[in-house]
Amino acid sequence: LKSGLIRSQSTVIKLQAELLEIKSKQLESTVKTAVQNTVQAEIKTYSQAVSKTAPVLTEENLKKVVQNAVSEEDRSRNVLIFGLKESDEEKLCDKVDVIFQQID
Repeated sequence: LKSGLIRSQSTVIKLQAELLEIKSKQLESTVKTAVQNTVQAEIKTYSQAVSKTAPVLTEENLKKVVQNAVSEEDRSRNVLIFGLKESDEEKLCDKVDVIFQQID
C-alpha cells in the first residue's frame, strides 16, 4: 500500500514538473511575441521620426518669424551712454551723433 502511494506521488511530481516546464515555455513564447509586436509597432525609421516632428522651414515661415520679432517692443533698441557729461546749454543730440560717428 505504501509503495503504491509512493509511486502515485512520484507520478504526480513528474506530471507537475512537466506542466511547469510547458507553462514556462508558453510564458516565454508569449512574452517574446508581445515584445516583438510592441517593437515592430513602435519602431520608426529615422526619416519617419524626423518628418513628423521637424517643421518645414520655408521662406514665408521665416519672414513671419522675423516680422514677429521685429514688431514686438524690444528694449534692445535702447542705447545707454555712460560717462557722458551733460550741461544745460549743450545739445545732447549733437554729442550722441559724434559718439556714434566715432563708433563707426
